[in-house]
Amino acid sequence: MDAIVDRQFGEPVEFRPWKNSGVRNEGEPDPSRDVVKTVGIEVTLSEGSAITGGKQFSNSVWVSVEESVLGDLASWKKYDRIVLPERPAGQNVFMWDHALPGATGRIEVFMTRLSPVSPP
Repeated sequence: MDAIVDRQFGEPVEFRPWKNSGVRNEGEPDPSRDVVKTVGIEVTLSEGSAITGGKQFSNSVWVSVEESVLGDLASWKKYDRIVLPERPAGQNVFMWDHALPGATGRIEVFMTRLSPVSPP
């Protein structure tokens, strides 16, 4: 079933280990850990309210991937990079926040979009 869903709604996703990074530090690739290339489904949920005129004030963004592709979740760190290579530049680089395993054999990796000046 996952293969059917990924074929219909999925897109290429690259999980890139990163080091020496933070909110204000660009960091650099971490060659001691492998890049993982797979297919995933990006999901964005936005919330609004009458106070803000229905405008977006917060959102959750995650990518859903098969559990087996990422291996040991403990090896992935906050600030690792997630790249959606088929997206336009400036809209394709994200930072790993945290991951939640699901009951269906898929993992939801929550992420934050980085500004266009951040390296992939």
